[in-house]
Amino acid sequence: MHAVKNIGSLVLAIAALPPLANTAGTRNGAAIDRLQSGSLAMSCVLVRNTGATTGAPSTQTLDVKLQDSADGSTGWADITGAALTQKTTATAGLDQLDVDLSGAKRYIRTVEVTAFSGGTTPATPNAVEVILGGGSRLPA
Repeated sequence: MHAVKNIGSLVLAIAALPPLANTAGTRNGAAIDRLQSGSLAMSCVLVRNTGATTGAPSTQTLDVKLQDSADGSTGWADITGAALTQKTTATAGLDQLDVDLSGAKRYIRTVEVTAFSGGTTPATPNAVEVILGGGSRLPA
């Protein structure tokens, strides 16, 4: 068995949606090209990092999912099975999901949808990262 001592050469971390105190609405991340250094990433980890909600809403939801596109600008569609479990609590936390990208188109992006009812100007601090890995060819 060979121990990997430099996983940084095998993965690429991308800040898909920067930290922001989200009010209700939708945020779309920029297109992420899965082709990196001549190798197409065949998997990723979708990561949601959420702070405590402020403004005391009576209910809240926070959804994060991945979409794909052939050209990185049009035709965005949800990737089946690539959505984090809906967050409905006001507490801080980190959630992650392993995603098989083998059937996805070349470009991916994150989509975040935040909703509240009640409260006084509620907001949830949130950031989303994508960790690409599983390249179609091994690094040199």
